[in-house]
Order: sequence, then C-alpha cells, then structure tokens
Amino acid sequence: MKPPNYDGTIHPEEWIKQIKLFCQLKQITTDREILRICKLLINSNINISQHNIKNIDELIKVLKENPFHTMFKNTSKRKLQYMKYISENDGGDIIKFTRDFCSLCCDAEINEEIDEVKKYWKEAFSNDKSLQNEFANKMRNIKSIDELVKKFDEIISERNQIKNCSFIEVEEFPSTFFVPAVYSNNERCIHIKDSVNIKKLENMILNLICSDIKCVTCVKNSIESKKPSSSLQSQAIWLCLACCKPHCSRFDEGHGVEHYEENVNHNISIDLKKFNAWCYECEFYVVPSLDKNQGIAQAQAVIKKYLRDVKIERKVMEYNCEHVEESVNIKKLKKRWPNMIPSDINCITCVNANAKSLSEQTIWLCLACCKPHCSRFDERHGIQHYEEKVNHNISLDLKNFKAWCYECKRYVFPSLNKNQVIAQAQAIIQKYFRRDVEEEDTESNSILDLLNISCKHVKESVNIKKLEKKLPNLVPLNIKCTTCVNNNTKALSKQTIWLCLTCCKPHCGRFDEKHGIQHYEEKANHNISLDLKTYKAWCYECEHYVFPSIAQARAVIQNSSS
Repeated sequence: MKPPNYDGTIHPEEWIKQIKLFCQLKQITTDREILRICKLLINSNINISQHNIKNIDELIKVLKENPFHTMFKNTSKRKLQYMKYISENDGGDIIKFTRDFCSLCCDAEINEEIDEVKKYWKEAFSNDKSLQNEFANKMRNIKSIDELVKKFDEIISERNQIKNCSFIEVEEFPSTFFVPAVYSNNERCIHIKDSVNIKKLENMILNLICSDIKCVTCVKNSIESKKPSSSLQSQAIWLCLACCKPHCSRFDEGHGVEHYEENVNHNISIDLKKFNAWCYECEFYVVPSLDKNQGIAQAQAVIKKYLRDVKIERKVMEYNCEHVEESVNIKKLKKRWPNMIPSDINCITCVNANAKSLSEQTIWLCLACCKPHCSRFDERHGIQHYEEKVNHNISLDLKNFKAWCYECKRYVFPSLNKNQVIAQAQAIIQKYFRRDVEEEDTESNSILDLLNISCKHVKESVNIKKLEKKLPNLVPLNIKCTTCVNNNTKALSKQTIWLCLTCCKPHCGRFDEKHGIQHYEEKANHNISLDLKTYKAWCYECEHYVFPSIAQARAVIQNSSS
C-alpha cells in the first residue's frame, strides 16, 4: 500500500486519516514521524514552507486555509448542485446516491448547515416533482443529516409499498386514475416524449368533445360514398396523442393502426371510453405510475377534465337549430372573410365610438353579414346587433370557433347530420385565420390625392412604387417594430406600429420605444409614417396629421396592399 499524496483533490482531514492508517500498518506511531511523512507527501504546488507547523492539527488548519482547498470546497458544492436522483426502476442506486451526497456535503464543509443540505437534497429530486414535493413537506423539522437520511429511506420504502398494492393512485394531476396492479410492472415507454403532445391536446380537446366524435377516416369515407355508416355509433374511438385525431380500433375498421403506420412518431393512442393508452410501437398498454410514463397521466387528466359533463354536451349537440339556414351566409363569408385581418379584428361599434380596451374584448362574427361585434361581457354590441337586425341570429366566437344562436339562446354544434352549415363557416374562418388582407372592391385612388395638400413633404416622403411592391410581403407577417425585434424587446404585441411611407419599414410609436422618431431623425426625407391600426398618417417634420379622415387612409393602405 502506497501512502496517498495530497494535491488539493481530497479533504485534508480525510487525507490525514488515510496517512495514519498507512503509518499504523507500517508501525509508525510517533506524531513527529507521521507529521514528517505528511509534509513529504504534499504536492509541490501547495506551499506550506512559510508556516511553522508543529503538529497534525496545525497542518490541517494550514491546508484548509490554502486556495486549493477553497477551490475544492466550491467544486464540491457545484457537484451537489448538479447531482440528480435516479430511481431504482431506472437503474439508480439509492445507497450510492446517499453515500455520495453525504460525502460531498463533508467535502464542502456544509454537513452542519442543515438548511443548505436540505436545499441541495431537494434540488436533486427535480426530475421527480412528486418526490420533491413530498420530501420538502416531510423534512421541515429535521435538524441533522442522519435524520435526513432516515426520512429519505422512509419515503422511498412507502413508495415501493404503494407500487405493490392492488391499485396505483396517481396524485400529481387534477384527476385521479386507478390502474390494476397487473399492469404495474409495465416498462417505461420510450416513445412518450415524441408521441404525446399535451399542448395540442389541451388546445384541441374542447373542440373535439363539443362535436360528435367519430373516426375521421370513417366519416370521410361515409361522406364520399354518400351513404351514412350505421356502425359509426358503436365504434371504439382511440385518440392519437400526437395529432389529436380520433380513429376507430383494430376491431372495427382498423384506422388507428393504419394512422400509426402512415405517420412518424404517432405511436400512442388513448381509448376515449376506458382511458387506456396503447403504444403501437412497443405493443403494450402504457400505464402511468409515480415515477414513469407521466405524460400519459397528463393526457388522461386533460381528457377526463373535459369529459365530466359529456352527457350534457351530447344533449346539446343533438339539438338542431332552425335558424341556421336563414342566419348563415356562406357566400358572403367566403367573399368578405379573406379581406379581414383576423389578428386585428375589433368590434366595429366600439371602434366608431373610440372605446378603450379593444384588445381585451372577445369578438363574435355575425354569420349573416360578417361584421364583428363584442360579446355580452364587454359592451354587448353583438346582442344589440342581433336585436336591431332581422335573421342575424347566429354569431361565431373568433377565439374558440363556437357558434351561438341568440334566438335559441344556446350554442349550435355541427354533427354528422345536423347544423352542417356551421361546420362550413368554421372551416372557412379557420382556413383564412392566418392570412392577411387581400384585394377588396375599392376604387383606385392615388395616395397623393388623399394626402393633405398643406404638407409639403408628401412628394419626397411617400414612395408609392415601393409601398405597392413591399406592402404585400409585409402584411402576411405579424408586423412588429424592426428595431425592437432585433433588440429582443418584450411586449411587442402591445406596441403601436407606424409604417414609414418612404422605405416601408415598421417602427414603434413615441409611447413605446420611440423607434419611429429615431428613424425619422436618422434618415433624410423619411418624414411621414402611417399608423397601421387607425390608418392615420403623421408628418414628423410638420408635426401634425396629414390624412383628413380614417376612412380615406384605410382606402389608401388597402389599395396599396393589393
């Protein structure tokens, strides 16, 4: 056995213990001789020659004051910070984890600072939020590392007992699911990360539940053949957790299997009746437990949350609104909707009245005349419009695409054989929802004819050719201030955007970051900008508005954008 050298990579006290063990084996017993051996085994980079060391205790003190030891302690703290707990099911070793953690606490000299130890230990469970929360609650009154280790062992033992019970209860999500113990030994499914899209499920599940859910392929085939299928009602429906499309099972037409085979990473589907999840790639049921397959538990929670009132929803969906035919004008919707900018649609009554808080309103589109109005929870202009007009009974929420009949006083849902015109309206709006302004039936007017003739900077500051060329490319984008985008400025969606009519570059207003004024001051003859919300033009040189009215300015920008 060779005596270990001291190079700053071990705690001085631990190193002295190893030296004493070596000396004992070699029958070296005098403190003076042991001290001499210790000095000889210290790395030359660690200089202790200036210290008059007379015993082992003084040597340990000098070594602890050395910069190498400070670096060693800081490194040990960083190791604690990045240390992660791995459960036994995933190949982890609890004893090794506990031993290494306590050893690093000693190296970092924080084993007496119990609050700091708790912080690092809790952080080690960041991969398992359930365990992290349980450990945090149970370690509040603990005052030593030994108690901490004991409590940790108790928690792990309790969790192992839960797994061996006849049912497993998943407590981390809003709903509770019970799975027979026969499934509890299932392996962790490696396809969950790529095949389960929780965000898409949360966004789409409400629209799915609010319609009569059937296999999309079977419905398509039924429509194409013009022969309603009698088997649709009795099918077992499985929802793909990647794209959220429903398909029938292998015991019906097998469209779920077909969907998996045709698409990459669409491996997992969930039964909408029993909530069992099946992985086509692994060929087994994927069962969530406390430490694995948690993505499935989240999906189950999302679906069950919206299925609690499914019987009520179905009764609502069975209702056939008698006002659909007279109150939904599909031809007008097809013609006028593409000419509207969905991201900037406001209640027309509120705009005319210069009402505030337009951006916070819920907008409903009348499906008879295609005019947008605010909801009953805002200024109630949607209800007012219905009361003043004949056969303007149905409006569509532009946020979640639900249709409401003011005459029936209830939502109108499309199904396989009812209210199909509503489905057409929803499809048209969703299709164009991210498109921008297209050509409208407006007369061709010269922009110079509309500008205030008193402004002498119009001719040199308005470039019609560049505006006509560049504006169609700008409008489809979600237009933001170019300078703010380059600077990664926050709150871009709340800015007022002004378009320079010389170079066609968008900038924020004087009440935001003032990049519009900055652009004018830096460029020659870039005097006039147009507000893309109100269509007012402002001349920075003259310091006044140039357009006489909003209506004329609107015609200009629409003619230019076409």
